[in-house]
Amino acid sequence: GRLGDRGRTQPMLPLANERSQVPLWFHRHVHKTGGTTVRGIMASLRKRGDAIVQRGLGSGSWSCKIDWGHVDEALERAHNASLPRPASPRALVFELHEACTGWVSQELPRITELRTLPSARVFLTTLVRSPFSHSLSAWMWDGKPSFGRFNRTIDYWLPYNMQSNQLLYGDFDRFMMGNKEPMGKRYRHFGEAEFNRTLDVVRRFDLVCTTEELAPCMERLLQELGLPFVRIGHAAPAHGRMGAGTLPADESKVVQEECTAKGLDCAAIVAERTRYDARLYAHALGLWSVARAAPVGIARLPPIGPPLVAERRTGGTVAPTLPLGNHRVAFLHYHKTGHDLSPLLAKRASRFLDGVQFSGRVSENKRSAFSHPLNCHSAKDIQVWTAPDIALRTSPVPSCYFVVQFIRDPSDWAISYYDYHRQVPTPEVWVKRHQPNCSFAQQQYPEALGLDAETVHQLMTACTALVSPGKSYWWHLNTLPEAEGLRLMAYMNILGGQCDDDAAAGDLGRAAANVVALKSQDTMRHRMANVWMDEVLTDLDGAMRELAAFLVNAFDRRDDEGSDAHGPTLVQQLRAALVDAETTRFEAKAGGAHITSSNSTAAKDRKARLVASLQADLLLGPVHRRWRLLFDR
Repeated sequence: GRLGDRGRTQPMLPLANERSQVPLWFHRHVHKTGGTTVRGIMASLRKRGDAIVQRGLGSGSWSCKIDWGHVDEALERAHNASLPRPASPRALVFELHEACTGWVSQELPRITELRTLPSARVFLTTLVRSPFSHSLSAWMWDGKPSFGRFNRTIDYWLPYNMQSNQLLYGDFDRFMMGNKEPMGKRYRHFGEAEFNRTLDVVRRFDLVCTTEELAPCMERLLQELGLPFVRIGHAAPAHGRMGAGTLPADESKVVQEECTAKGLDCAAIVAERTRYDARLYAHALGLWSVARAAPVGIARLPPIGPPLVAERRTGGTVAPTLPLGNHRVAFLHYHKTGHDLSPLLAKRASRFLDGVQFSGRVSENKRSAFSHPLNCHSAKDIQVWTAPDIALRTSPVPSCYFVVQFIRDPSDWAISYYDYHRQVPTPEVWVKRHQPNCSFAQQQYPEALGLDAETVHQLMTACTALVSPGKSYWWHLNTLPEAEGLRLMAYMNILGGQCDDDAAAGDLGRAAANVVALKSQDTMRHRMANVWMDEVLTDLDGAMRELAAFLVNAFDRRDDEGSDAHGPTLVQQLRAALVDAETTRFEAKAGGAHITSSNSTAAKDRKARLVASLQADLLLGPVHRRWRLLFDR
């Protein structure tokens, strides 16, 4: 049926032009994470006339293949004052559960585009469940019913990183064969590169919660969408395929029967097979803790802007394009986030894009008030900004500027910051001259991170407890045990202290203040992009494609139809710049390795251990998650 054929008239959220926003709720239902409960919520909204549950295209009622014709019609009616307003329910809701193998490449980009339309109010959600509970539930739901008759155990069937695999690849294991071949090898292939790609997918969601917090999460979602409260049932209802065999709220009986009685250490089995799911769950905990604390209306931080390259008209909607002009691009980096790489990329891009100059590095305001004169009168160019305090500018960044932020995951950043400076001999002489000072370099840093006075006090106190008065950074780096030295450097990357600008401290706090200051300018919201150094190392082609698209759009290098006429070749040029960086500038630092990470198994295990310790830290973990949300959305 069409939108106007169903339900009763409901008041919509008003727009400035007195038309209506259409609430659109997309829920990515991963097996055994509470999706059946979410389905019940959607059904309750439909029965009360508050929503239309959209059936997917193809064979499955809960297909990831979205009927975009219905979506486009609803948005067109809400936005176009010349069309009659339909007597439609308040929201369109979608359960994305089956036939999802292509959803990341096909459906997710279109959902992302919807956020740029004034007629749409979009929320994309998913749930992540604790790995132990999820593994037992999946075994009881499908593993045991399908393979139990062969006297198989959870050890035989349990797949590797099931939740992460499904979020990234969809339901490729349709018959839930788990660790059995041929699907087993696909699960086991999941590694660091795949996990980073999964996190990139998660960053596109508006609300990510844990199954254990399903009820308050759904209540918050309904508030955000302006929908009435719905009674939320048990978070793990009996599934139609399994009935009484579903994991009960008390797991102890299942553990006794499926693990202890069979001589299996299920905790060890699950821990070994869900390393990435455990990290995904920790990430979800952080995302929900921040969203839950935020006032209603900002649980979903607004996206930085529309797709980087202008899109042709598709399905009745058009993504906005940017006006012509002599645009300028700034590559904004910090210590250990592309100091050497960013100018090489800028030079390579400027050589390839006709009429675009490379203006060099603006460094005179490094780690101080960014008073460098900025204007829109010069020719098109790319310049490099080195760790400025943009938040301290007395005038806004001019509207002709586009900004590319070179950043990295806070835990990885802290480890690199620690390893790099403690090399013998140290590549940075300031670590021998300066002493750690456990205070914020600028008041804007804690304000941007949303830290209250008590948290600020706890951070400074915990940092001070690690510092020996009168001793240099170098002394601490070579004296403190690894865990304490790493935590000290993580604190100093947040705080900054009171040091000269040659002391590379406080850049994580500085980056937070800068992104908040830039986003406060309406003209900048559509003109910012991120280059995550973690992705440069794990998915170079993907990272350079996104950067090339941004540059093509910034300098209006499009053909008459709005398509990217230069992107593929520019991607090759940018990839070549990284090769130059690896073979020239990085090797030139003979006094110490610029890239301190290693691909050895021992190094990877150490890094995973240190990352886990920072994520679990009761002070650093929440601050790092708050910081990441400023850039992820």
